[in-house]
Amino acid sequence: MDTRHFHKHLFDRARALFGEERMIVLAVSGGADSMALLHGLARVNELRNCKWQLHVAHLDHGVPHNATAMCDFVGEQAQVLDLQFHRAFIDVPRLSRDTGESIEEAGRKARYRFLATICEQVGAKRLVTAHHAEDQAETVLFRLLRGTGLRGLRGMRAERPLFDGTDVMLVRPMLGLRRADGVAYLQTRQISFMHDDTNDDITAGRRNYIRHVLMPDIAKHVNPQAVTALGRLAGQQAVAWDYLQQQVDDAWQDVCTEQNKTHVSLDATHLSDLHPWLIATLLHRAAIDVAAAEKTIDADAIERCRQLLRDAQPRTVELGGAATAQRRGRFIELHRAGDPSDSESTIDVAKTGAASSSA
Repeated sequence: MDTRHFHKHLFDRARALFGEERMIVLAVSGGADSMALLHGLARVNELRNCKWQLHVAHLDHGVPHNATAMCDFVGEQAQVLDLQFHRAFIDVPRLSRDTGESIEEAGRKARYRFLATICEQVGAKRLVTAHHAEDQAETVLFRLLRGTGLRGLRGMRAERPLFDGTDVMLVRPMLGLRRADGVAYLQTRQISFMHDDTNDDITAGRRNYIRHVLMPDIAKHVNPQAVTALGRLAGQQAVAWDYLQQQVDDAWQDVCTEQNKTHVSLDATHLSDLHPWLIATLLHRAAIDVAAAEKTIDADAIERCRQLLRDAQPRTVELGGAATAQRRGRFIELHRAGDPSDSESTIDVAKTGAASSSA
């Protein structure tokens, strides 16, 4: 891909993803991908007079041996382009030890918290990252090997809210480009970049193993177009998921009889008549709504909740400790664990059960 086509791709995708927003924050690590994003968008902004106000943000993780040098390098590049630069330092190895999370996960969370802060400070509604086609393929493969469902097979979306409840959108205009496209662009324009050698250590993170071992082996022995195939799968699943969500939303309107932040009531009679996938999906939606913590709701929790459809006897089941569900007549009611209405209703169910037995 030559420079002109690289610019056109960035312009078309950025125009679609940025909309009318002009204040834009770029997450720049200093590596080849993010440098292609930085210089590419800056050049497009100049050539097309887009009037974007680009801000460059970099978080020093303190992980690679040249972390400080990379941060300084990004700052120098921002200065060359006459762009405002935002930097911060977080000791990610220490954060990893304190939280018990992997360095990879702790670093990711810290990075997005920092980027969210910068967006808030400058009033930006768009945060841009340099994820590309290989990143998408690795994400789909990683999720597939972990046993993801249809939702996970969508891979990374071109745009999504940065966090739940925020109007800041995380956008990825380079998802349709290959890693080699960015490198070729930098070489053509003689733009330098730095390398984070922690990305080469296959023992440092599962992503590195997938990138440097699994994907090359798959390309060599199974399908040389694996990146394209996995990206196509993600696109197909995204379209299918959007359609399925429309069905879920329609069904939710029919079965949900009451809802607030800590309580959802579902019509069990109506719910039982639906397709098994819809039943499980609606129960999962209700459970995460009241639990406010999706990771605590697993397949076993949903199966316990489904048992309430088969057994109309009043009883309460726990859903991963974050929520409870109970059968009450023709309704299944879900409560956030520890919510006062939850404990009261559980006592009521017990009393009802005792009265039935004595009768």
